[in-house]
Amino acid sequence: MRMDQWIGLNEAGVKYLERFELEYDVVTTVFWHDPADPQAKAQETRKMGCRGIPPWQRKVIRNVEGAFWEDVGQLQEYTAENEDGGLVAYAREDIQAVPWSAGPCYFIALRDKNGVWIPETLWSEEEINAA
Repeated sequence: MRMDQWIGLNEAGVKYLERFELEYDVVTTVFWHDPADPQAKAQETRKMGCRGIPPWQRKVIRNVEGAFWEDVGQLQEYTAENEDGGLVAYAREDIQAVPWSAGPCYFIALRDKNGVWIPETLWSEEEINAA
């Protein structure tokens, strides 16, 4: 039987994304003295961390059309921003390889914001050739 096979991310790619799934908060408390009243203490608490629902904001960037199916899968872009809107993390799914085994097998890996493969998310040649 001929068919499209969406292999997707390898285990390391999934773990790469999961490590940003836990929302974190860093709380800093600053104490200072009021020069006008040496006995008075004031404090300010600042909260910093990743925001998101979850912290990764996912966006579909491309629908992958297969050889046998119109819509085989979707490639996504992942961004995480701090409270000020600054980019904390970025990853983008891309097709690493498409070997044929009774149809195309789509192996997906992650690229960074510069378009460079994130090495730990790449499938090995052995894994791809075993498809």
